[in-house]
Amino acid sequence: MDIKTYKRIKEQYAYLKANEGAIDFDDMLSFVYQWLCVLKYEPVLEWCRQTWRYLFIDEFQDTNAVQLGIITAILGDDSPSDRIVVVGDDDQCLV
Repeated sequence: MDIKTYKRIKEQYAYLKANEGAIDFDDMLSFVYQWLCVLKYEPVLEWCRQTWRYLFIDEFQDTNAVQLGIITAILGDDSPSDRIVVVGDDDQCLV
C-alpha cells in the first residue's frame, strides 16, 4: 500500500469514528494517559489506586511507553515492587 492510500484510509477511519462518536483502543489509552500522567487528575488516580491495589500483567513484553506510564501512575510512589507482578516472554521481545 502506498502512503497516499494509507493517509486516505486513516482520514476516513478518523472521520467515521468522529461521525459515530466512537473511540478505539488507542483513543482509550490516550484518554487514560492524559488523565493519569499528563493532568494527574487526582480523583481518577485515587479511584484507580483504590480499585487496583495489586497489578498482574501478562505479556509484559508487549507493553508500550503509554501503557507503562499508566501502570506507573496507578502504582504511585509507595513501593510499587510490592504491588506488581509481570510475566513476559523474552523470546518475543523486540528490544
